[in-house]
Parts: sequence; structure tokens; C-alpha cells
Amino acid sequence: MKTSIHTTASINNSASKEMTMKYIKTILNLSEEVLAEIIANPQASEKVAQMGKHGKNREQFVLEVRQYMVQRCTDTGATQEALLSCMTEQTVTDNSEKKGEVMNKGRIILAQDPRAVARKQVLTHMNDTISLGRVLHNVLSPKVDQYGREYPNNLVAGSRLMSGSQLDKDLAGLTAQAIAVWWDKAAVTIGLTGTYKQALDSGKLTTSEFGDLDARIGVLMDKYMVAKDHIKSLLSRWNRSVNNQAGMFVNVSGSTIRVTMNNNKTNAWTNIHARLGMEAKKPLSLVLKADDFLAEGIHIYNRVMATDVHGNTYKFTRVVNNELFAKCPVDFKAAHGQALSEVTQPMSFLEAVCASKLNSDFDIKTLVANGNAFYNVSVVTKSRWVEGQEVFFNKFEAVSPALFTNVLGGAGFWGVTGATNIGKKGVANRLQTSKYWLEIDKFGNPVSIESANKLAARIDKLHKALVEAMDGGKSFVDYTFGKTVVVTEWVKATKKAKSVLSTGVVWCSTEDYLTVGTVRMTNSADKGGIKATNAPVGFVSKKLCAEGYALTSFGSVKSGWNGLLDLTEGQAKELETTMKFDLMGEEVEAKVVILPELRTCITNFYSVQMYKPADQDKFNATKAELMGLELDKVLVKNNLVDNDPAFEAFVFAYAVDNKLNLAQALRELEADKVIVRKGNTVDVTPTEPDVMSLTYGYNKGVEFILNVANNGLNEGKKSSMEMARDYVTNKLVENDYVVYTYEQVLNMAIESCEPIIGEDGKALTTGCSFASFLSGAPNRNALVRFVNSLYQSEGKPAFSKIVIVDGYTNKNSVIIPTGKFFEGQTFESNAGLDCVVASGFLDKMRKYFAFGWDLKNRKGFDGDLSKAAVEFVRNLNNELESKLFGKSLGKLKAVGNYFVLSIAPWAASISHVFLPNLGRFAKGKVAKAIGAKMPLWTIEAHAQFSVYEMKAYAEHMGTFTEAEIADVLFLSECVVYIHPENALALQNDSDGDLYRLTFHKGFDLGEFRAFVLNEKFAFNHFFRNYAKKELAYADKETSVKGYQAVENGWFGIGQGCLQAYKGKENVSLYTNRFFEYMRAYQDVSGKAHSVGYVFKATLLATFIQVFAMNTIKHKAGAMSPADMFYGKAVRGQYEKKAVAEARHRQASIAALYDALTNVSGEYRVDPNYTADGKDLMTLVTELYDEVRTLLDSENCGSVLMFTKDRSPADCEETSIRGDVSQLKSNYRSVLEVLRQHFMG
Repeated sequence: MKTSIHTTASINNSASKEMTMKYIKTILNLSEEVLAEIIANPQASEKVAQMGKHGKNREQFVLEVRQYMVQRCTDTGATQEALLSCMTEQTVTDNSEKKGEVMNKGRIILAQDPRAVARKQVLTHMNDTISLGRVLHNVLSPKVDQYGREYPNNLVAGSRLMSGSQLDKDLAGLTAQAIAVWWDKAAVTIGLTGTYKQALDSGKLTTSEFGDLDARIGVLMDKYMVAKDHIKSLLSRWNRSVNNQAGMFVNVSGSTIRVTMNNNKTNAWTNIHARLGMEAKKPLSLVLKADDFLAEGIHIYNRVMATDVHGNTYKFTRVVNNELFAKCPVDFKAAHGQALSEVTQPMSFLEAVCASKLNSDFDIKTLVANGNAFYNVSVVTKSRWVEGQEVFFNKFEAVSPALFTNVLGGAGFWGVTGATNIGKKGVANRLQTSKYWLEIDKFGNPVSIESANKLAARIDKLHKALVEAMDGGKSFVDYTFGKTVVVTEWVKATKKAKSVLSTGVVWCSTEDYLTVGTVRMTNSADKGGIKATNAPVGFVSKKLCAEGYALTSFGSVKSGWNGLLDLTEGQAKELETTMKFDLMGEEVEAKVVILPELRTCITNFYSVQMYKPADQDKFNATKAELMGLELDKVLVKNNLVDNDPAFEAFVFAYAVDNKLNLAQALRELEADKVIVRKGNTVDVTPTEPDVMSLTYGYNKGVEFILNVANNGLNEGKKSSMEMARDYVTNKLVENDYVVYTYEQVLNMAIESCEPIIGEDGKALTTGCSFASFLSGAPNRNALVRFVNSLYQSEGKPAFSKIVIVDGYTNKNSVIIPTGKFFEGQTFESNAGLDCVVASGFLDKMRKYFAFGWDLKNRKGFDGDLSKAAVEFVRNLNNELESKLFGKSLGKLKAVGNYFVLSIAPWAASISHVFLPNLGRFAKGKVAKAIGAKMPLWTIEAHAQFSVYEMKAYAEHMGTFTEAEIADVLFLSECVVYIHPENALALQNDSDGDLYRLTFHKGFDLGEFRAFVLNEKFAFNHFFRNYAKKELAYADKETSVKGYQAVENGWFGIGQGCLQAYKGKENVSLYTNRFFEYMRAYQDVSGKAHSVGYVFKATLLATFIQVFAMNTIKHKAGAMSPADMFYGKAVRGQYEKKAVAEARHRQASIAALYDALTNVSGEYRVDPNYTADGKDLMTLVTELYDEVRTLLDSENCGSVLMFTKDRSPADCEETSIRGDVSQLKSNYRSVLEVLRQHFMG
């Protein structure tokens, strides 16, 4: 279609015609170029003017214009896609009452040419046939002997599939039967005639009228013909009679296979429950895709385990793909299968799938992304207090496989690579060897240069090359930096110069920085064990910048001399030389090893992550098409970091193709509106004033949170708090809600997927399968229609609440708020796409329709949806409580951002920080901001800083050209540069730590002064020791570390990983107990807190670091003071042994006092320390008694509701619905201030 704007010269100047043209443009949203072309055509001009004169109603007028445009495209040979690109694909508003009339607010959907609709149906049919052909091949293909010959008469369902158990045979047979039913109906359902029927019969498509659509059909034709012939062949040889006494039903819709199992029959669902000593209380409905039946899916479920309450473990052990199995480390290939078969009991493939559904925490994304990850669900014993009695019960929990290493460790192979995934939805990684950190000696024992738990952390964080996705994707990008100076020992340097390398920054060359921007990098030990972020070396050295060097030290090269020896082929000691260069304006001298290059694995591209696609839906669709995958497949993370590798690849490809550096590429893409900058707001949590009050008093904390509340960014908070209150109180306002039964809502959802046919017989929408509606990327039109059906209005709800009752018992209901909370981005999503990502509570609701839909599709369905209805309402209540409560309820928005933490050795004061683009947040070259580094846990965790613009300093250095300054500062806009002592005082470094700055009007706080390093501070040694250690990385040359046997061998590694896991788990536990303590005991009178309170609260805060975070990498003692306060197991141990509480109290106080005063310990507190006239022993005793009193109080744990996310499973177990007193007990302290502020 031509779009020349010059054709406007032939436009008739009639005023009425111009008005008509404007009307058309308004209605159809045409571009200027297309509008010009339409009205330049005399026939078109006349036609549309005629329509306007005839005074046709809006709907009829629009319909005729659309029909004319469709005909025009057909006449001129333009593609349907060209037409669609001209107009906004939205809904026609018709005043009739036919089904599906209400769609979206005031927008238009094109009447699509029936031929385009047919082509889309053809494509869908072809893709479904190809997918189901692969499934049928796997479930029906016969077994063969070692010579490839079929066993006689052995075309048995399940023969090629998985384990060959009867349970899997049942699944295979029913799946084949469902595919047969689908195949028999497919030709009728698709309703094809003429050209396309002949094409699908013959395999040849002769037409190319519709360009892209026909081309895509042609590409798929060969695969389709093979799949079609294979399906026909297998079905013709298969006896279709299937015994269905297992209470299992299989339904095929498109390429989706839905399996439903009753809970009162013997099948895989009830069988796995019985094996684990539990009872299946409800049926199961699950979706399987074609890939689940193939090698990739089988390999995923091959890594699912289930453990009963006695520790007996079940695992599906069949591995059918040698190529995937080859990804296992060489050392463990043989041991892997043998050891697991010795310590686990077998279960079938379908049982493994069912095991993954026993708990809602199954994290299939991680198993797909990481071929080394395993998942385990365990039966665990829990207790709750009911009317003063402790009641015990068993439940399913996702528990890391590493947590039962007593058994697996004994098999001589099991472990994990670290604590990152332990306890995270039951996931752990298979143990892998890594040079230096974990190797095997000639006797088969593990050896390392590190302790057991530290080696695990090193592998987990740094050896990224071992983490590979099922599809070969990686969690990193390889990048080689240029020549690099590694400082091994300072010869002559001031403290200021040394501080340049104090936090582990890699100061890279300008060329490298302009290529990749700000990044986080890691690497394996034999490549240096890098763990760092980067910054331009031109900020700290003129000589190194001019000569193109990077600068770093053992603060970033974690494997030390061992790594340098590998990087230099064993010549590092010989290559070590003395070098003089400038650093921070001073001449320094150091022993160095100069590497010709530095190979790294980049895990985060922070400069790119400042942006996102302008149209995320369109980007996802394009990505899916380029990758040849369904849209919901590309939505699954294919790596273990939070960034989108496809988006990053797109940006870098644009830079390379256009010969631009990264800054130039980002600017151009932003100017072209292909990408957009992420916002300048950040979350503030309601616990922050408690931490702030430690330093500045309670009133200052309240002033801070109210300042944030009043900044104009939190107008919706009142609504969220009201929704939470209404949920608890079941509040409804007369005439402001609508009531539906479950069946009515289910039917609305099903009907929303049906096509809409206009009065002229042409399709207004193509419709979609219900399976598509339930998928990760549902059909957009179906979503819009469903929402508006519920709203009984067009794009805007007619009431504030939707009430859904089960319709059978009249006892179960759920009250759902409407508006943005429910619909999310449904109406704002890209109207030109078939499928988009669902959002809002709508996304939570969709998945629970599956069970009822399955029931309705069963043969002989008797109309009873009672089980599905009760399950639906119960699940929605749990999801609703999970979404309304937790961290998000108390969060507020503030102006600011999280920045990558780097250092500014040039800063004149410890309270000075630098931003490359201060103007994004404040006016002028200097501004005030509140700095905070998570977790917030000590004195001056919040402090005020003077924020300076970076440009003046960059120009002062004289190391960059004017263009380079602009580009370097642009790529650094994700970075905050802070004084080195600022970072070290609060135990931060530059390996990916994020630092938050918020900007406020009318609020001031004391400037940061690093009080924790002051000798008058009771815990100064605790903080000063860390700073001293980090500054000393290059003060003295280190030596090459030798291998040592890992203490307790493989079992010791498992225990080290468990300790690391416990440390990670305790970070959350200790943090929440810290907040509980402050809520209970802080002085809310407004005056500054007493010295004694600050001492005790700060001591509790240090537990987070000493007994939680530090134990992730360092060996911990048998029992810590923190365990005595918080550890349920330790407390229970005393009680079960009937040891008196007094004895427990005495032992705990003595242990804590000893830990504080130990001259070689972490604290080294002066035994003569006093506060508020009380000696150290008195303070310790008071702290113990206060914490125990708090733990025994009814309010203990209530703060968790606002500091920790609540899963639907948590809500089912401890729901607060209807318990107003529970809600009130949670609104304490600052939360009560916020409640009053927003709700009165």
C-alpha cells in the first residue's frame, strides 16, 4: 500500500468532506499517511463523503467504512496484515443483545476477511497436528530390541513412554484415545474447503495471496504432512479400546492435553498420596504440553522427588535422552544413576508429574532454566494452637533435596552447588566439580582450597558456566575485557589510593565500558573467580585510561594466586612486576600481574536494564515468532537472573548492526520509541521508620513515612488498604456489587473464547480455544470479553465488587474488587496482537477454571459442578488474601531509584555521593537525598547525603573526550558513586549490591557520619574489623592455596550447604524478629531512644549478619545466641528434655554474654560497658527476657503479615478472613499511623 503524503494535492477542499475524513480518522485511528492515501483516491473520497451525508448511525457507518477498506485491500493486492497495521484492532460496539457484544471501551475491531481467518485456522491446525503427532509417536510407538526390530504384536500404549508402568500405560492409552477423538473431529471443526483443504491433503499450497500467512503455511507444510501421515499410521494400527477404571480423564484441545484424576479411585494422583502416607482430599486437573511427553519434559520430571514423613524418597529414574544426561558432570555420570537408584524408590512418570502438583510451590521455571536443578516435595509435620491445645498435622511442603543429605550424602555423591536455591521452593542443584573449589582426589574424596560451605557458595555464585538451561541457554553472556592490571601488593600508596580497590570494582577501559555499559561479572576459579561490577578507569587514573588498561585486585579476583596462575599458564609469579601509575592524582607503586585479557561471564547488563520494550506484548510476540515457539513458552525465564536476555540481545544486535556504541544505540532506540526508560520511583516499606528511629527517634521515623505518604505518588494506597479491610470484614455496599454463581462465571469464560460473527457473516474475531485462555499467553479478545461480561459494562465496571458463590452449598463465596486490581493491563495491552500476557487478579483467577471445564467436557457429564465450584471459591479466597496482604500492603512509592553501588574515592566527605544524571530526580547540581542499603538493620541504615552531579568531576579528570563524557555518564545513570568508607562502614561491596536513594521535599535527616566506626560505639570492633579486612586486600601479598580434604567428605559438603541454607533462612527470620522487638519496645513518646534500647536493638540486628549472613560462607558454632532466642528446634530441644525454663534462661544469658566479651570473637564488647546506668550483664538479661516475653505474646509474628509475602498455601492454613481483631493487632506502630493517614 502506498503511503506517499504528496498525493494529498488531489483532495477536494469541501469542508464537509474534510469533517468526514476527520471523523473517519478519529474512529479508525488511521495514520496520517494512510488517511492521505484514502482521501486522495476519488472513489474512496466520494464513498466516505456519501456515507457521512446519509447520516448513518455510528456503528453502521464504521462497518461500511471497514468493509470498503477490506475490499480495497483485496482489489489492490495489499495484504490483510497491511490493513491491520493501519488500524487499531478493537471491538465494534453493537446495540444488539447478541452474545459477546460488549468488548472494550469505545474502540473498534476490524471485520477480518474470511480468507485471513481461514488461513489462521489452517496455521493453528497445522501446529496442533505437528505437536500431537510427536506426542502420539512417543505414547504409541512400539518397543524395539537391540537390533531395532519391533517385538511381535507389541504395539502397546506406554511402550516408548517413560517407565512402562501401568499408571503410565493408562496415561498413554487415554492420551492416544483423546488425540484420536481430536483427529476425527479436526477436519470437520476447521470447516475447510477449496484451496486450503486441497493443500492440507496434498501438501502443496499454490496460493500466495496473503503474503506472510501463506508463507508461514508453506514453511510448516512438510512437517505437517509427516505428522499427519504418522498419526494416521499409528491410529490405524491401534486398538482404541481403553480400560478407564482408574478415574482418569484426558481431553485434547489444540496442542494442550488436560488430564483430570479423581480422588476416590486408584490412579497416579491417589497412588502418590498413599505412598507418602497422605490422603488425596480433592481431584487433580493438570495441563500437559507436547514437550512433556518428549525427552525434555521427561528429563524435567526425572528431577522431581517426593519424600514421606519418615524420609523415604521416591523418584522417577528413567533417563531417555543421552545427550541431555551427558550434561551431568563427568565425575558423577556413573554414580548419579546408581546412587539415586540405591537410595530412592521408583515412581512412574505420571506420579512424578502428580508429585510436582502436591504443593503450589513447584518451580518448573528453575528446572527448565537449570539442567542441574532438582525439586523435592516432602511430608512435614506442623502444629497450630487451637483453643489452648497444640494440634499436630502433616502437610506437603517444597523442601530442598539437600535437606535430607544424611541419606543421599551416604551414597557418596549428593550435594548442591550452594545455598541460592536451597529452600527456594524445594530446589537444589546437583553437586558439580569446579577447579580449586571442589575436585576429587585419586581415592574419590572431595578436596578444595576452601571450607565446605564457602566452596559451595563460590561454585554457586561464580561458576556460571555449569548452569545451563534445558534448551542450551545460559544464565550469562561471555565477554572478554582488554588488558588488565591486577594489583597483588601495594609498594607505595596512600589510604585514599588504596581505597580505589577496597570494594572489589573492576575499573575497565573506556572502550570496554562504551561497549557493555555497567555490568555484573563472574567467572569460574580457573578463570580468576571474578565477582565484581565495573566502572570506567578514567574516573581514577589518567595513565591507565590513556593506555587502555583495566585495574583490579584480589578483592575481585576471588581465586587469588591460584586463578592468576591458570590465567597465565602457570607463569603468574614470573610475570609479576612492579609498576608505577597515577591513582586519584597521586603516583603509586604496586606489584602487579598484567593480563592480556580478562574473560568474564556477564550476568547483568545494568545499563540496558534501565530500559524496557515500549510494547512488551509486541516484543514477546516477536520473540516467540523468531524463536519458533508458542508465546507462553518464551514467557518462561530461560536463565537464572532477572534480566531478559532476548531484550539485551536485541539492543546489542542493534548497536552492532548500526556500528554504534551502547549509549548511542540506547538513545536512538529511545528516540524511535522502540524502548522506554523505566520509572523514577521506588518502594519504601512500613518497617523502615522503626530502623530509622534507632538513630533519630520515633518521631523522625513517623515524619519520614508521612512525608512519603504525602508526595503525590500514593493516592491508590487508600484503596488497597480499604480492599484489605473489606476482605477481612466481608464488607459490601448495597447496589454496588453483583453476584454470580461459579457456573455462570465459567460459562462467561468459555463463551468469551467463541468467535464473533457479524451480521454480514464475516468474522469480527476468530475466537480461540479455552486451553489458550488458560495458558500463560491468553487470547486478548477473550480476556477483554470476559472482563466486560463480568463488569456488565464496556471497559469500566458498573460496580465495585464481584461476588462469586459456589451455587451449590450457599456457604462459600469470594468477594473480588473490580477495576485495576482485577483487570490489570487488560484494556491497555496491545490490541493488534492475538495473545498477550494476562495481569491483575484476573491472571490468578483464570487457572482455576480448568477443573470445571474438564468436567463439562467429559463424556456423560451429569451437570454436577459442585466439587469444582467449591474448589474454585476456596482457591480464589486464598489467592485474594495472598495478594491483598503481605509486603505490598504497607509499601509506599517515593521519588528515587535503586542504583548499582560503586565507589567515589574522590569524594571530599563521607556524606557525599555522586549521580551521573541528578537532573532526573532534582534541580541543580547538588541536592539532598536519603540513602539506604538493604537489608536495613543498624545505626545509620538511613542517612542524608549531599548528592552531586558527576559531570564536573568527569571533566576535571581530563581522561575523556566531550563525546565520551556524555556516553560514559549516560551508561552510568544506573550507578551511585559513594565514599569508600560509606560502603565499608555498613559492610557493603561492589559485586552487585544495590543502593537506594530517595528524594524528598520538606524532610531532612542527619548527615551520614559512620558512627558505627566510632570508638565510643559499643559494637565498633564488629564494624571496624570488616572495613579493615576489605581495605587490606593488597596490603600484603597472598600465597597460593593448596588443596585440603573437605572435612567429613561428601557428607561435610552437604552439611556445609545446609548451614548456608540455614543462614539464608535465618536472614528473614532474624530480620522479622528484629522488627517485632522494635515494634514492642521502642519509645513512641517522640523523644530519642535510650542508649540501652539502642544497644539491645542493635545487638539483635547484628544477629542478622553474624549468625545468618556470615554462616552462609563461614563455619558456625554448634549453637548461636540467636538460636537461643529464635530457634524453634533449640527451644524445643530443651522443653522435650524437660529442662526447666530457668536453666534454659541461665544458659542462654551466659552464652550471649560470653559471645559479646570474647576477646577473639566478632564483638569484643568491653565487659565494663554500661548504658542507662546498667552493666552489660543486666542489659543482656533484660534483652533475653524481653525477647522471650515477645515470643510468647499473641502479637508475635503479626508483623510478618506486612514484611513477608504470603503464599496462597499460607493463607489457606492461617486465614484472617472475618477476623477483625487479627487485622487490628497487625496495624501497630507505624502501620497504624498509615492506616489513620489514608483511612481516617
